[in-house]
Amino acid sequence: MPCECNFKGIKVGIDPVPIDTNILESMSDDYGIDKNYARMCIQANKHNHISASYYLLLKEIIKKGEKTIADVRSPDYDPELFVHTAQ
Repeated sequence: MPCECNFKGIKVGIDPVPIDTNILESMSDDYGIDKNYARMCIQANKHNHISASYYLLLKEIIKKGEKTIADVRSPDYDPELFVHTAQ
């Protein structure tokens, strides 16, 4: 696990929100949640069941030690991958 002192995080409303499309696919397939609506909720930092579900699934992936492009603590994290979603 990376050192917390190296973790800079993201600034909501300024930095692009990292979204793992695999999680969106899972939410759609398993729970019938519209992927575009889920993306919109996450990007808008909505505090609803859609965003909560996404972040719980993301946390579960990270906790298992699996790779996800949305893990901002990973040394492989590249914010440039998400610039197009910050609009």
